[in-house]
Amino acid sequence: MRLILLPIRVVLDLFSREIEHPWSSKLTASRLVYRSKVISYFFATLICLIAVALTPFSPLMYKQQLLGQQQVDYGLKSFVEGDIKDFESFQEIGSKTLGFSSFTNLADGRFELIPSYEIRKVSSKTIFRPLVSLWDKKLSIKGSFKIASRFDLYELVKVAKNNLWFFSLYYPELDKSLELSIKDDKDYFYINQRASLELFQLISNAFLVDYKNIPKLMMKGHFQFLPYLQMKLELSKLLELTHDNYVDFIKSGDTIFVRKKDYSGENIIYRETYFSLSQLRPIVYKSVWDRHLDNDKSQAALSNALFFKARWGKKVEERYDIWIKESLFNPLFAFDFLNEVDQSKDYRRNFERYILGVYVESALSALESNQQDYIDTVRSALQRYSLVFKMALERKDIFYSKATIKGFNDILLGLKLKDRKPILEVKEKLK
Repeated sequence: MRLILLPIRVVLDLFSREIEHPWSSKLTASRLVYRSKVISYFFATLICLIAVALTPFSPLMYKQQLLGQQQVDYGLKSFVEGDIKDFESFQEIGSKTLGFSSFTNLADGRFELIPSYEIRKVSSKTIFRPLVSLWDKKLSIKGSFKIASRFDLYELVKVAKNNLWFFSLYYPELDKSLELSIKDDKDYFYINQRASLELFQLISNAFLVDYKNIPKLMMKGHFQFLPYLQMKLELSKLLELTHDNYVDFIKSGDTIFVRKKDYSGENIIYRETYFSLSQLRPIVYKSVWDRHLDNDKSQAALSNALFFKARWGKKVEERYDIWIKESLFNPLFAFDFLNEVDQSKDYRRNFERYILGVYVESALSALESNQQDYIDTVRSALQRYSLVFKMALERKDIFYSKATIKGFNDILLGLKLKDRKPILEVKEKLK
């Protein structure tokens, strides 16, 4: 303590040379005696300078963040377009509810996308969220794709803005977007591509806060670490990061995503969690694949087929208006259909025939494969969708056909008995 306070004594004693008890003695509660003024002043000054220099690094000791290291690929990747063998098999697949659309043939029909719902009881309420059941015909693996949650990235970025002294200098377009972000009825915050790229840089810098990568952050001209550390901790909570996870950044269409890859448990279940950087309150998506040594390959192939040139956000809302106007249907539109109130009788009839046809073909394909996992995947997906359809039928403002419910039940019966006959009868009625 005396040694550290010696530089202060130099200043104080200049004004108390003739005083019997100098201010330095009063400050340290003792009379300071030293053999060599030069050596004492030198080491005291050196210790003070080191202490001041290390002050910016003190946040790194919070929860041992200095010692922690996350596996992060800081480059910007892109999905890969596969070989196009049959362009006529391509169709637009998407949903306003899911927030994306794509023009694809699902890797030459390798993947089956079956609309379904995740149904849960919360207190006395039944909560259901859109869920896409997945089946990889090549590797015989089942999976799912769903909206996991929404993330308030807006508030997190504002914390960084309020605490980073040179935020407007580092991220000028993002700084403008925080003030001028477009806010619609559903509380989305959209930002332009330049601001999205700066948001990517901000999050990349946040993940650099560890003992190996701090020099890289400093070389970029960033010496204030606490705001980045706060952002890193919040993102780690959102993505449920552990040291075994892998984080990267990937571009889909003109949208950048933060993505986490995760192998979980002894069963080698593979998960990917990702969210867009084109919104400040983005949807958090999650893909889960069942146990299999190559389940990550299934996810990679599906992502390339579905997300290589996908549309996201407002562009999907524009496509949705066209789908409604021109009665363009696709399997994932099933989620939008149940949310749409203003439907004509002919429109409802046409879509109900379409969605029955989707489940008929999936059921027949599953039975033909003679794979129990495939059959169970289609059956459970249809059971959940049928239940939500019935709930929509009970609403007073929308009236769906009871014949569609009977069609669902006949398909389910055929899957249960592994009998094609009830399913083929439904198919015959759709002609």
